[in-house]
Amino acid sequence: MPDSKSTVDLLSFSERDNGSFIPTICSKLNDLLKPTAWELSANLIEIAVSLKFLRKKSREKDACQKISNALCLNSACQIALLRLLFLLCVGENDFDRTWTFRIIEPGLQLALGGTVVLNNLSTEPVSASVLDELLRLAYAVGSSKDLPKSYSTAQLSPFVIQLWKETGTRDPSYTSNTSWHIVNALLVLPLQNLTSSSLYQITDIALTALDVLLPLKGIQLLEAGNASFKVPNFASVFLTAKELEVRLSPLLALLQNIVKVNDTQTCRLLESRLFPSEADRSASLAFGSGLPSRLLRLLVIPCFLQMPQQVAHLYYSLCRENAKVLTDTIGFGYASGILRVCQEPTDSTVSKDSLFSGLSTATADNVNPITGGRTESEKPVPEMSMEEKEREAERLFVLFQRLEKNGMIQVENPVKKAVRSGLFENSNDNNA
Repeated sequence: MPDSKSTVDLLSFSERDNGSFIPTICSKLNDLLKPTAWELSANLIEIAVSLKFLRKKSREKDACQKISNALCLNSACQIALLRLLFLLCVGENDFDRTWTFRIIEPGLQLALGGTVVLNNLSTEPVSASVLDELLRLAYAVGSSKDLPKSYSTAQLSPFVIQLWKETGTRDPSYTSNTSWHIVNALLVLPLQNLTSSSLYQITDIALTALDVLLPLKGIQLLEAGNASFKVPNFASVFLTAKELEVRLSPLLALLQNIVKVNDTQTCRLLESRLFPSEADRSASLAFGSGLPSRLLRLLVIPCFLQMPQQVAHLYYSLCRENAKVLTDTIGFGYASGILRVCQEPTDSTVSKDSLFSGLSTATADNVNPITGGRTESEKPVPEMSMEEKEREAERLFVLFQRLEKNGMIQVENPVKKAVRSGLFENSNDNNA
């Protein structure tokens, strides 16, 4: 707790400032930072006062240096400072937002670059808490509408991509908070200026994470009505349907943004991993175990709120928003649902000849136009015996009798009609 002299000094600081900035920051720090030492709060308030003073004097370079120096302190100070900067970006205060982003950018770029270097050179990587705060600040900067026109966040993207690559080796289950913050940061950072190799790299990582987070056993349990499952090979990782959606939704949104960049090499990678292969077509896509089948099966699981729509839009954009290409790729069954989600009309006169025209003739002839699987893999249905046919006829007779008695639907019993027309007699004669 602070002594009386420190309290008086802080109050006098606030009075000299003639504004609500210092009390607001103090309140925010108490609510969000909860530091264990008063000296930490005092240091942060001193930094906040210094930034406000430098803003009044238009000393932008000195403010940048102040932040860069503070980011070289110990982990506890770094975390608290990064949260303070986050509040300056998104909180309600009397700071000029445009000026705030200009002074934060050099320090943020330096911190992200330093983190990448330290992770590569040191056996002890940067604290996950510090890294999370850095990525949270990168998200706040990238998603803000108050950025000056001359300001570009493109230089932050390579650092975030490298951090994601390093994080994947330490967190192969992709369930850490750091992985989640990285994906969210990439969602708001520009991808258009990235090189083709960088785009390919983040696409490969995103698809790997998607494959890990979406195991076949988990899909089967969710389809059966279970709301949670364990991720295979990671005994400590236990995901519920809600947690799975929280993890996968940003990944699917990131893949949609990557498709919009329209990089040829990256799109080929997406098609090779997300379009059904010959092995996937060995059975109906509704029962397959590959990543394309698992993703498509999400379309019909009712416990998700957004993921079915995201999967639908991802496949639709990957197929160049062309209904015919989509149907050729995944079959008319899933394609009709995706087109309905994307509010595109479905051609009800599609013929077998028009489907899978993009595939080879031998392959297209053996593909079921509804399920997307090869027809030779489907088990033939045995022909019904005479006893089975008679039992089915009896069931139909009873059903039509009920319909006649109901009166709501005027229908003639086809069995009675066949008896009157003599079809049964002709059938018995032929069997004899």
